Amino acid sequence: MKGWGFPYEEWPQALKDEYAYNPVTAKQLLTEAGYPHGFKTHVVAAADGDLDLLQVVKSYFADIGIDMEIRTMDPADWVTFVEIERKHDQLIYRRYGPLGHNKPPLRVVTQFQTGIRRTSVWFSDPVFDSFYPRAAAAANEDQLKQVIRDANEHVAEAAIMPYHCFSRFNILSISHGLKVMQLRVIRFGWVPAVPSMLSFYGARFWVDQRLKRSMGH
Repeated sequence: MKGWGFPYEEWPQALKDEYAYNPVTAKQLLTEAGYPHGFKTHVVAAADGDLDLLQVVKSYFADIGIDMEIRTMDPADWVTFVEIERKHDQLIYRRYGPLGHNKPPLRVVTQFQTGIRRTSVWFSDPVFDSFYPRAAAAANEDQLKQVIRDANEHVAEAAIMPYHCFSRFNILSISHGLKVMQLRVIRFGWVPAVPSMLSFYGARFWVDQRLKRSMGH
């Protein structure tokens, strides 16, 4: 969404370097942190996540001396363990959906806000907390865009991790989902599995009868 985010091409090179795959520098950082030979850890992963992707991450970690065990859980158990009981103490992973959801601006600036239940990242940052009151006080769209952009820049610079990926460790790309539908169905979008919303979405898509006939139906 142009004007709202912090595009990668605008990142300073030093920040790009922080996100680049660099095993040599990673080993140096581990040594400086007191782990010259790496360490053991584990990731709590929901079984409906991309476990093949986790195997790739596991191999990357192994290259720098980190031994990561993958512990899978039933998705419902994962939600209870991570989001409700908050028992996870190391890494977490679950594929929530396509990367790049378009969320309302005011929801974006609560994504990592202190005390928000829906995030499984144990995180509290007064700088990020300051974005919501700024956004709520915005007098026009341009001011709101600037707040959202500033929030995105802070997330990148502070390496705050998306709640649907590894907690406090690493950001992953997530594959897009697919929708399959007939060409004759017009203006069809994602219909949530919530009965109260079905009428809202159902009232806004229709069948092109002329196209249907031309297709032999």
